[in-house]
Amino acid sequence: AAAAGYSDGTLQRYQKTIGILGDKDITDAMQLRIKDSTLTADLLDIKNNNNNSVTQCVENGEVYLRINANKVQNTHISVLLYDRSTNELIYYKVISPSNNGINNYSFNLTGIPIGKYNLAVLNENIDSTSTRPVIASAVSDLMPLEIVKPHKITYTKTPLSGASAGKEYEFSKNVNAGQAVGKVTVNPTGVTPLTYTLETNGDNSYLNFEIDGLDSNNASSSTPLNVKIKSGAPDLVNGGLKAGTYKFCVSAKDANGDPATATSDSKVCTSFTVEKTDLSIAFNDPTQTKKSISDAATSWNETATANPNAGTKITYSVSGGDISLISINPDTGAITYTGSNAFGKVKIKATVDDDPTTGNDNYNSAFVEKEIVIY
Repeated sequence: AAAAGYSDGTLQRYQKTIGILGDKDITDAMQLRIKDSTLTADLLDIKNNNNNSVTQCVENGEVYLRINANKVQNTHISVLLYDRSTNELIYYKVISPSNNGINNYSFNLTGIPIGKYNLAVLNENIDSTSTRPVIASAVSDLMPLEIVKPHKITYTKTPLSGASAGKEYEFSKNVNAGQAVGKVTVNPTGVTPLTYTLETNGDNSYLNFEIDGLDSNNASSSTPLNVKIKSGAPDLVNGGLKAGTYKFCVSAKDANGDPATATSDSKVCTSFTVEKTDLSIAFNDPTQTKKSISDAATSWNETATANPNAGTKITYSVSGGDISLISINPDTGAITYTGSNAFGKVKIKATVDDDPTTGNDNYNSAFVEKEIVIY
């Protein structure tokens, strides 16, 4: 039975009133349904937007009921929802005029709380102008439907150890191919498995990353999942992400394809910076060099070694003292005496930075000095 006003297509809540009715108010009196064998309503399946059978759907979502029914007079398809634990009828909703044969009927779940239900349908005549009984089919067999909270994803930075103090991510330290930079956690999980997509957050740097643990359809029921640096990522230099800022978004749809449009719960965006690595450099002979004027007439080399030396370049210069005594080749460190029989002390410097031919800027420059005495 359902009150005549229940036929307006809105969700109706059945509630028991215990005790005496008092003045016998019949404003909302129930209209009986009487089974008529000429009406049919067989619930064949519950499907999602992708036409897949489901037993779960997110709160305020939508499912499609596969029903075999017939149209007689002003018949409509109605849904009955029972509490699965108590078998008590708690919700009723008229969803659509009946159609002949097997059809999919949309059932919007807006307003139904999360919980475990059994769902049935019936095919019934609708007459909202009367309280007299109307004809209806038998109630269909039950099918389970659980309504759950939609999934919500969060992203957490998880830099691996190895970076210098005060740095989260550092070139050549903890941003190498295959290493994780963060993790995606889902709570609540919604209808699993979730299908994940890595998307742009304003540039193409998202192409350097992938979500670990996904199947061939980019789906997983597990949480959390690591976001890691791809092997062969476009911004790798010597196997590690070059210094700079990286941005990406992660979005997820549930097994029913919800949400159709990403929400703040189903999509999260982030960015992080890979800091430059500090260089170190030392002269191969760090002690003071002493040359007589006659010895200095023969050119010699003062060379240094940098760490790391891949992708870096050392430049030599005269940095102080009696700078007119010598000249130094900026690329090789070769010293030429130019003092014209003068003597004194002069400082030279070796500076290391990114090799300009690489076009990269992954290092903080460093320098070292030493003293040369001409006597």
